[in-house]
Amino acid sequence: MPGRSAKESSMMPQFSTAKYYRMSHITGPCSVMVSLRFGEMPESGPFVLIRSGLEYVKPPEFDIDEYIAEVLYGVSEANRIHDSDLQVEEIEISSVDFPARGQVGHCAEKLVGYALNDQAEQVVAGNPLDV
Repeated sequence: MPGRSAKESSMMPQFSTAKYYRMSHITGPCSVMVSLRFGEMPESGPFVLIRSGLEYVKPPEFDIDEYIAEVLYGVSEANRIHDSDLQVEEIEISSVDFPARGQVGHCAEKLVGYALNDQAEQVVAGNPLDV
């Protein structure tokens, strides 16, 4: 900012906005809430944030690496189908989920479709993309 020293500028509050695409999927005893933020995927893979309630803090009871692999596979399949190139920057995982095999990938694939549709609607409306 003009007229401010570097020290004053560094003390200014920093804000950021991020758009997450979320989908819940419940099938009998299995349930999942897939939450993805699309952007530039880090070289080491997407950031992973594990969410838990304050009153019930516990680690997930499923294989996190398999969860991430399903997300990436679902996004890859959707990119192939839609001829797109979305990347997963961040994955939010709920520690109380009980996903069935393939359930996370299915949700990730659907979320790409929603994100692409959202981008198209923003372009038609004349708004900048916020993905």
